[in-house]
Amino acid sequence: ADAGCSSVSAVTNVTVTAAPTATLSYGTPFCTSNTVAQLPTVSGTTGGSYSSTSGLTLNASTGAVTASTSTAGSYTVTYTVAASNGCSSITATAPVVITSAPTASIVYAGTPFCTNSGVQSVTNSSSVLTGTYSSTSGLSINGTTGEIDPGTSTPGTYTVTYVIAADAGCSSVSAVTNVTVTAQPIANAGQGGNSCSGQFIFNAAVSTGAGVWSQSSGPGSTSFSNANSPTATATATQQGVYTYTWTETNGTCVDVDQVTVNFYDSPVANAGAGGDECDLDFVLNASLTTGSGNWTVAGPGTVTYLPSASAPGATVSVSQVGSYIFTWTETNGVCVTS
Repeated sequence: ADAGCSSVSAVTNVTVTAAPTATLSYGTPFCTSNTVAQLPTVSGTTGGSYSSTSGLTLNASTGAVTASTSTAGSYTVTYTVAASNGCSSITATAPVVITSAPTASIVYAGTPFCTNSGVQSVTNSSSVLTGTYSSTSGLSINGTTGEIDPGTSTPGTYTVTYVIAADAGCSSVSAVTNVTVTAQPIANAGQGGNSCSGQFIFNAAVSTGAGVWSQSSGPGSTSFSNANSPTATATATQQGVYTYTWTETNGTCVDVDQVTVNFYDSPVANAGAGGDECDLDFVLNASLTTGSGNWTVAGPGTVTYLPSASAPGATVSVSQVGSYIFTWTETNGVCVTS
């Protein structure tokens, strides 16, 4: 009241609203193999909307992220509460990482491997190369590099497993492949060609598989009877040193054996014109192609050899008439003719 006037009043309403708040987070990283939508953790004012940089599958209303339809990469998700009730809009951001699901693929080129083939490496086409290797029992394998050593392995077929551990939101993955190790055959060309004909028998102690004999080198050629048999019979055309190879059918196991083929052509013994002489002397004549030897005789009388019985063309004197059988035996002991 003032100056004779009564007091007067006016009224109005004032509203004070709390400023909006928001925090946002995700349990990132998410793997592209995950098909389940992943919701954010949000606190503060509700009712906002979500947005992201390009490439992320994002539900604008719920903030749910679907990794399986997103492109692998790093993203920023923004939660926005619009301006209202006298308060300005606010935002909250959170990083989201989408990782590619790993792939695993391994192969051992060239399997089967022979026990003498040396250390073998693996071809790893996996997206992650820091996994670990393991195998069924009997195979020597490096768990870090995947290298296998057939020489210290037991012959057999094995399963090798490569495992990429769970990481960056992705589950573990694995790849498997088979590896076969075959035993090295032992080639043995027997006693060589210690015969008049150049024929001899192989003896290959083969632990696995079938194979075939072949001539690798030598002064002549070799014909085989049943070359696919470990105990094949072979005939060489000339004497000397030959090398023969046994190759298993799988093509990975090969063994080489060197053999000296000592064979002699059968000598032709010729006792000349026989003892149709007054003095009972005549000349023996052995046509020899190789080696040395010695004459022996069976008959009614004694025999004198000049210069000696070891001379193919020795002169012989007999003590009495009759039928004599002269035998020439080569020194190698295998070629005889009478």
